[in-house]
Amino acid sequence: MSHIQRFPTTAKACSVNPLKMSQPLGGALAFLGIDNCLPLFHGSQGCTAFGLVLLVRHFREAIPLQTTAMDQVSTILGGYENLEEAIRNIDERMKPALIGVCTTGVTETKGEDMAGAYATFRQRNPKLDALNLVFVNTPDFAGGFEEGFAAAVTGIVETLAQPVPLTVKGQVNILAGCHLTPGDVEELRDIVESFGLNPIILPDLSLSMCGRQPTDFAPTSLGGTTIEQIKAMGASEITLAIGEHMRVAAAALELKTDVPTAFFDRLTGLEASDRFIRTLSEVSGRPVPARLRRQRESLVDAMLDGHFFFSRKRIAVALEPDLLYAVTGFLNDMGADIVAARPADGTPHADSHGLRVARRHGTGGAREQAAAGFPDVIDAALPALRAVLAAPGDDRQNRAAVQALFVLIARLDDSNLLWRGGRIGLDYAQGTARSFIAAGGVFADDWAAQAQATHEAFVARRLSPGGAADLLAVTLFLHELEGAACG
Repeated sequence: MSHIQRFPTTAKACSVNPLKMSQPLGGALAFLGIDNCLPLFHGSQGCTAFGLVLLVRHFREAIPLQTTAMDQVSTILGGYENLEEAIRNIDERMKPALIGVCTTGVTETKGEDMAGAYATFRQRNPKLDALNLVFVNTPDFAGGFEEGFAAAVTGIVETLAQPVPLTVKGQVNILAGCHLTPGDVEELRDIVESFGLNPIILPDLSLSMCGRQPTDFAPTSLGGTTIEQIKAMGASEITLAIGEHMRVAAAALELKTDVPTAFFDRLTGLEASDRFIRTLSEVSGRPVPARLRRQRESLVDAMLDGHFFFSRKRIAVALEPDLLYAVTGFLNDMGADIVAARPADGTPHADSHGLRVARRHGTGGAREQAAAGFPDVIDAALPALRAVLAAPGDDRQNRAAVQALFVLIARLDDSNLLWRGGRIGLDYAQGTARSFIAAGGVFADDWAAQAQATHEAFVARRLSPGGAADLLAVTLFLHELEGAACG
């Protein structure tokens, strides 16, 4: 029997996929969940070829993905001409409903101004005003797949979602995170529809990545959320956001359309799924269907049976952050001992929300303020504080602090506001603060009522100007030091 070849075995208790799941890839997948969409990588042909091969190998589907074909010269001198030519050619030959532009390491290292490129394209191509374009910054040298996916969904919401004066009874929005497979999304649709609700899922990979067989070649995505559905999201009763990385997109949608949001950090596990089902029952006004009740009983029984196999098992997990949270949460429910949990993008635990916002929006945050010597405090907040304290009137200390706070909100690119509400949330907060100051600030007779109204509006929109509050503390501290020095 010595001639019989044995199958090779390994004792390694680990499954490894060494391919980097970068931000551009996540952005492309989000755009592929939009019907008749064509993702466009603003970078070299190699960047696009790598992403295309990876997506084709994973989904076993034809993946539409285009490139601006940056070379050495355009990388150094600027790639706007490549970008404009690519968009014009795609519109002329393929007629997509949406072109989603994702940056790559090449353009991000060069420092391409995508907002400026978008404005320039619109100015130079008025005949293409009807073409839907979404530009997102997705550097592949920072963050990971999940952040690119989130940036693309946020960009879609900020560009295409519209406020609608009427609410459609039974219509709900679902912001589906990248940790949900096309099968997961299809199951979500079935569950929501079992309550008599009509879901608009963004992005809808269950329709575009489910193996549909077209009768003819299609150069764009086949199936997914339509542009008309995205524009109608403002008429929904509620938005269900699935995954932490959908928080900014959900906040942007709520700020733009006033549709309230219910946030679910995960749907895996008994407690998480129970909360989701209760929410659907409350929104629809219907009892939980008998089929779901039977499935819950089966889940409880399976968890009890499986507990003996999982209990006290030592497990290490490395996945994208939201998928990591869902998997480790379920394993913990099953009694396993999670000895190590690491995000796949390699982001250390010290990577704060402020650092992520700085990468996504190009803002400096607290570190830049401190390194520059707190310019917003010295140039704006302290003078505003001194002006109120020097003026006649009662309660000057409180009024001075309020005035300084509003001045800081109006000027500061507050990373906390950007994290919670995206660029739309920051613009709303700054505009509200500027209006308060323009109306006289704390020198107006009704300043307290206006400040209270602003507070209530921020709470309703889940906006918290934490960065401005921190700089207010610096302002008050420096003012006290000035007084001590003068004394």
